[in-house]
Amino acid sequence: MTAVAERTQERGARQKAVPTLLGQGLPQVNLLPENVRAVQRLREVRGWFGLAVLVALVLVVGGWLIGTLVVGAAQDELVAEQDRTGQLLAEKQQYAEVTPVLTEIQRMGAATVVASGGEVLWSDYVGAVAAVLPPEVALKTLVTAADPSVEGEGDPLVTPGVVQLTFTGTSAAPVDVASLLDALDSVRGFDDPRVSVVQRNDESGYDVTGTVQVTEAAFSLRLMGDLS
Repeated sequence: MTAVAERTQERGARQKAVPTLLGQGLPQVNLLPENVRAVQRLREVRGWFGLAVLVALVLVVGGWLIGTLVVGAAQDELVAEQDRTGQLLAEKQQYAEVTPVLTEIQRMGAATVVASGGEVLWSDYVGAVAAVLPPEVALKTLVTAADPSVEGEGDPLVTPGVVQLTFTGTSAAPVDVASLLDALDSVRGFDDPRVSVVQRNDESGYDVTGTVQVTEAAFSLRLMGDLS
């Protein structure tokens, strides 16, 4: 029984190993002539070529439309800017006559500021001199004149100044010249005070005369800030 069973199994295995025509399918044969097959392939190529041309045409048309929109927007913006420029030029023309006037006003203002650079507020200095004088000395006159040293004249030992101030005063008591000079020297912008004359007057008092050099420190410069 064993030998018969083994032979039966071997026969079945060989039968399964042999392929059948039904398992592989039937062979196919193209019986169309060669020229017909060539026409079919040509139609397929033409179809793909037409599709490629259509896609390219769509891309070109799309690019042209986008470019047209961009150029149109740029032209609209250019026209708007040109209109704005024209409006600004028209407004500028309206104020064309005002500009020279403003320029002249500014020029005159600058000239005034520069000219006032040497300004001395004498009213303030009169009050300052009267405040620092010794109690027994009363101020009578203050006279300003050009410093003689500027023209090469005057005392070479005197400190040069922009203006020379000559003052006169009276005193009921003998004049303390040192105190008077110290008082004048303490005023800002005054330099090298000198007493030239001290003499008795008809009222049993004393007349005093002297000079003070006024330096650039006395300039007010109150308008110089307008130049900044």
